[in-house]
Amino acid sequence: MAWAGQLLGGYGGLGTTYLCDPEQVLEALKKLRVSEEDEPLLKFTIATLENPQRRDLE
Repeated sequence: MAWAGQLLGGYGGLGTTYLCDPEQVLEALKKLRVSEEDEPLLKFTIATLENPQRRDLE
């Protein structure tokens, strides 16, 4: 889950507790507001966390 930690690391207000629990990471990602440019990456990241098998199909 290091990649999620790296993504969240850019947002100082989220804290490190989100790195421990995938459900908390997912909820934090859903609350983020990102630029239009970053929206596809955020959607992909959320979809991958919701369904880990999806990443093998992409």
